[in-house]
Amino acid sequence: MSFKSDFALPKSHRLRSTSLIQQLFKSQHTVKEFPLLVHYFWSSDQNYHQFMPIVSKRKFKRAVDRNRLKRQLKEIWRLNQHLIQCEGKEFLVIGLAYIATKKLKYNQIETAFLSLVNSLNNETKNHS
Repeated sequence: MSFKSDFALPKSHRLRSTSLIQQLFKSQHTVKEFPLLVHYFWSSDQNYHQFMPIVSKRKFKRAVDRNRLKRQLKEIWRLNQHLIQCEGKEFLVIGLAYIATKKLKYNQIETAFLSLVNSLNNETKNHS
């Protein structure tokens, strides 16, 4: 495989299904590492992880700021999704929420995400 395809984020991997989004918020599985909060559940119906960035309009009034944070979250996900270990044929459906009230640097957000990945991997081991 080429380097570009290894780290791709095709549109099909983005969470857009209304029913899956409702199921995501009904599930009680959350992990928090400031400035991020992850809502997730395991799905055996998917062939890949699905992801949705969440940035509150209440905390960031300007669309420019929200879109920048969502772009950063997508980039962090794109580069690090391969670190998530899934056991068997179940894949994660993830909503990644930015909960800080101020914009933080990319490195700080990425460090928090890597910590969340470790927590998710521990949860996955306990789930199986």
